[in-house]
Parts: sequence; C-alpha cells; structure tokens
Amino acid sequence: MKIAIVINDKRRTPKKQDRTDKKAGYLWARVWREMCIKNSIEFKEFDSFDPDFIERLIAYEPNRVLWRSIGNTHMKFKDEMQRQALDRTGLRIVPNWRTHYFYDHKIRQSYAFKLHGIPHPETQVFFNEPYALSYIEKTKYPFVVKADGGAGGKSFKLIETKEQAQNIVENVFHRKGKWTGREWERQVLYAQEYIPAPGVWRIWMFKDKIATSQFIHNAQGTVKASGHGRIEYLPPPDELFNMTMRINQGMGWDWCMYDIIWCKKRKKHLVLEITDTVSDRDWQERKAFYCREGEKWIEKEGNPPPPEFIFNLFVLKETP
Repeated sequence: MKIAIVINDKRRTPKKQDRTDKKAGYLWARVWREMCIKNSIEFKEFDSFDPDFIERLIAYEPNRVLWRSIGNTHMKFKDEMQRQALDRTGLRIVPNWRTHYFYDHKIRQSYAFKLHGIPHPETQVFFNEPYALSYIEKTKYPFVVKADGGAGGKSFKLIETKEQAQNIVENVFHRKGKWTGREWERQVLYAQEYIPAPGVWRIWMFKDKIATSQFIHNAQGTVKASGHGRIEYLPPPDELFNMTMRINQGMGWDWCMYDIIWCKKRKKHLVLEITDTVSDRDWQERKAFYCREGEKWIEKEGNPPPPEFIFNLFVLKETP
C-alpha cells in the first residue's frame, strides 16, 4: 500500500511538512501524514503547484491519492484541470471525480438534483438576458439570486420587487455581475425560489457508513442560511441520514456535505447545496458522530476530524 498526499497550498511545499499550520488545507494533509506513520503505511507528499506534479504522481504509482481542495478561484481552476486529466489514468483519487465535479458549482448541482430527483428548491439558470427578463415578469416574489461559485452566503440576495430584479439582470449581463466572495461572475443568473427557514441542517455523509450533523441557525438579522449563525450539534431527523446516504450511493460519491432546509409548505426537506470540503469550524466543537450499524444510525462519542474518517474508510477499509 502506497499513499500519495497532495499538498494543495501554494505557500507550503512538502519540504516544510514539519511546521505547524492551522490552515485547513494543510491540516488535512498533516492528519493523513500522521495516520500513515501511525499505521506504518508508505506515503509521499506531492506539491500540486509543481509543474511536473502530474508526471511525478503517476510515476509513484500510489494505491490512493488523498486530495483536499480549497475554494478560491485560481485553486478551483487548477484542481479541476488536474483532476479531470488524472481521472483518465485509473488512479484512485479520494474524493473521486464524480464527487469533486460538483465542488463549488451551484449550477452543476441544480442540474444534477433535477435530473436525479433529489429534492431541491425550484431553481432556474439563465445564460442570456431575454430569458432572464421573461422570468422576472412572471415569477413569484420574493426570490433569491446567487452566484454559481462562492460560499458563506456572500452572493445571496433576496429580490423582493421587479425593480430590484431588473437591476440585478442589468448588473449581471451588462455590468460587473455578482460577487462570489472571490471574483465577479457575469453572464449567468441563478434564480431560486425563496423558502423561509430558521436555519440549515449540515450533514456530512462519508460513503454510507459514517455521518455527522449540526444545525446552523440563521445569523441574527438575516434571512439567509449562510453558515454564520449559532451552531448546535444535534441529532437530525432520522430521514436526513437515510436520505443523504441514498444520494451518496445513487450518485457514486465518496462523501459529501449537505446543506438542507425544511420546507414547511411542501412538508419535506430540500437540499440547498453540497460540497466535498469544509472549514475547521464545522467540527471543532462536535462531541459525537454516527455509525451505520445494520439498519440504524448509532451515536458514538468523540470528535474525529473529517480527514480521519476519510483515511479510515478509504485507506484502511477500502480494498486497494
């Protein structure tokens, strides 16, 4: 067994592996390195900014490639180019391309949700002005607009009047566009029905074996489920673990973090968006996690970070 660990931070290289770093991208690599050492597994770290990164990674012939992404614009572009190329090589990259393909792309996600019957707020995507203008003439107000990329609710805007809608269409197709928190996004309008909710359930589902949960209340004074409010580490409604487990299985995802709201009008939970990575904040105060045993989810005490779950499932337990 040989493990390749991708160092995905342009400020760090494998030569600096001994320094303590609180940045999430390097933290995951450090956890994986320590677990390789603990389990006497051969490993090597690879700098994803090295111009010869892909050739060196393939030459190493690893059984697993562990790779944690970071969401700023140039990193996302780099990762997608590299991962899509490597997907053709037969290397077992964790997470697989089927999982990572949707990372930080709300449009790709909304198309997939619709095609595969995954419950999701009604969403429309417009790539030209005439269709967008037609939509704002007949849609129900208020509605929400977001950017395709970005996180933390930075691009969220509640549109309550036709005048606001006209302004946003003008801005998207003729001016700067929408700010994602990292870049200006133009020539596309992502419009979604507004569903009032006090907060969002955040469910991590690792394969169909391990899960964690938390409820994030909306920050005071805002209507958006942005992840910035008070966090409670609560057991979710039983259906959420089973729903996200079935989605992982059906889509062939290695793991996924789901943001889910309750729609009172439809009396059902809806998936807002997904991601294959998350910040440190999402597990630091957690006291328990859940394991699938038979047909039940059993609560376990402890606070392992996501990279530890990943290593256990995809290195120690998955057949090479």
